[in-house]
Amino acid sequence: MIKLKSLLEVEGTEPGIYYHVTFQKKLGKIQKDGLVAQKKGEWHGAAGQDIRQVKGVFVFENYYDAMSWCFKTNWDRPTEKLVILKLKTNDTDFVEDSHWQASGIGKWMVKQSPFKPSDIVEVIPFDIDKWTPELTLKMNALRRQSNGISEDLSSTIKLKDLILEKVETKWKQKMSRDEMTAFLSDYGHNWQGEIGYDEAKEISGYPDSGQWELKEIPLSNFPNLLADPKKVSRMPIVTFGQAAEWEIADGKHRVGAAKARGEKTIMGYVPVESKE
Repeated sequence: MIKLKSLLEVEGTEPGIYYHVTFQKKLGKIQKDGLVAQKKGEWHGAAGQDIRQVKGVFVFENYYDAMSWCFKTNWDRPTEKLVILKLKTNDTDFVEDSHWQASGIGKWMVKQSPFKPSDIVEVIPFDIDKWTPELTLKMNALRRQSNGISEDLSSTIKLKDLILEKVETKWKQKMSRDEMTAFLSDYGHNWQGEIGYDEAKEISGYPDSGQWELKEIPLSNFPNLLADPKKVSRMPIVTFGQAAEWEIADGKHRVGAAKARGEKTIMGYVPVESKE
């Protein structure tokens, strides 16, 4: 049995190694000049407030946190190409980025002085097609472990087997509330990254019948959604159905990409109507 504690210690985190997410178009300048401190106030919350606590270069201690941030950025700007910079330094002028860190596996840090070009040891292109269900399962399991929830990898794999008859090939025709909660918490994404357990539980409780059913859904139900057509995923979407004007709980990118490819339908889970 593989314990997640050992996975967390050996995978994704290395002493003196940090990860920074940036746009590929900025790579040439960064490789020439290094990573300089970003100006405070470039990011804003929903009400327009400055959510940066300090000025600096924002990095992750854990590779999987950087991957998660790539996914969030891709959600916001799906046509931009992203890279992860693997950085190595013996500098110690780091402070914790407390605003975001609660959602991470490792520490989210801010370096108050620049990274030199020679600090870049690897450039890792972000490819959303490699964002597999297995990787999502692993990241969520690591996140739970880092938050003090005792769990081992084998129990997570059993949870996956409960949900899927065959990964990415044959999906269950119907799901109960509990199965949908597990499905969304292990596979679902929103603009912040992975859908958390509490949000998954709230979504799965929407149907009065307590059941979700896999159906072929016309893409005409989802106007004004377009995304990169090259990003192909056949994982079913989750929508609240006609009664909720086809609001999507999980899968906006999949819908937008399918529409951009000229497809007419998409597979998705919809609430089973109560017979009462």
